[in-house]
Amino acid sequence: EQIVTNAAPILAAISDYTVNVGQTIEFTAEATDADSSAQTLTFVLLAGPANATLDPNSGAFSFRPLVTQANSTNNFTLKVSENGTPSLSATQSFAVVVNPLAAPTISSISVAGGQFSFSIGGQSGPDYAVETSTNLTHWSTAFITNSPALPFLWMDTNSAEPRQFYRIKLGPPLP
Repeated sequence: EQIVTNAAPILAAISDYTVNVGQTIEFTAEATDADSSAQTLTFVLLAGPANATLDPNSGAFSFRPLVTQANSTNNFTLKVSENGTPSLSATQSFAVVVNPLAAPTISSISVAGGQFSFSIGGQSGPDYAVETSTNLTHWSTAFITNSPALPFLWMDTNSAEPRQFYRIKLGPPLP
């Protein structure tokens, strides 16, 4: 009589990360199963923020921290299971530290040919939006850029208002 044993899959260790808001962490979890019979491996994210994803078939992981996750430590646990009898699994945990968010800066303010422009600087990673208002109460989004190279120059080519206010908003998320 032949005794068949089922070996648990092995999930490779996952390093901790430190990132800025908006910087995406992407990797594919590496799992192996020593069983000679072809078994299907399935991945599950057991713990982590709702804006992280893990593909159940490939183990592809992605996480892009939001502004609300600045200055935080996010703990993740990934699990891989196989479909042998009995079904066995392995887990790995890791942390993502999201740096505090730095306020954006505005410099090199100028008016030329009736057009207002300024340079926007700040932390790499976040998305940047320029919002405008004529009364400091109602704001409109004039421009959005995702994780731009900094600093960048922005020019208001649409303002016909005699008085215009500007502010910079960071994301994700942005409208």
